[in-house]
Amino acid sequence: MNITLSDEREMLMDTGGGLVKAGWFFSDGKPFVLIASDVITDLDILSMYRYHLDHKPLVTLAVKHRESTREFLFDAGYQLCGWHNNVTGETRWVRKSSDAHKIAFSTIHVIDPRLFSLVTESGPFSLIDLYLRIAGEHTILGYNHDDSVWFEFGRIENLDRLNKSAEIRTLFKRYNI
Repeated sequence: MNITLSDEREMLMDTGGGLVKAGWFFSDGKPFVLIASDVITDLDILSMYRYHLDHKPLVTLAVKHRESTREFLFDAGYQLCGWHNNVTGETRWVRKSSDAHKIAFSTIHVIDPRLFSLVTESGPFSLIDLYLRIAGEHTILGYNHDDSVWFEFGRIENLDRLNKSAEIRTLFKRYNI
């Protein structure tokens, strides 16, 4: 395995700006997997990647029914329709859907490098904002992984829950972590 770092010590680029800064790494034209570094999961990444190849969206987003402050809105075919903030009540629609349902994003993406040609943003910016801007004209699909363990440990308040989670202990045991 090769690990390449994109240095952001001078300026944090947020998720979108960071991806664009490292975009040179994905010049082979093949879809790639992007995973947040503060996630523990047993999601079958290969299955998600195959789903992406079979359906050919611009982006595939891992999503799971779980408690979250913000959720994406998807139609019955799991095509991105919008975004909802459960704290403020703000909703952003990219396409109206009478059957839209909310589901939390797991910060795992499969991205077709064609995405880079659609980026007009510069500097630090959020991939969520980019996805919402382009989803009206380009297919962004959700990949439901309700059957997977998923946990985000990037905030200090989550570490105690992580340490007490029997589900995570079982996952660690299974993979000898």
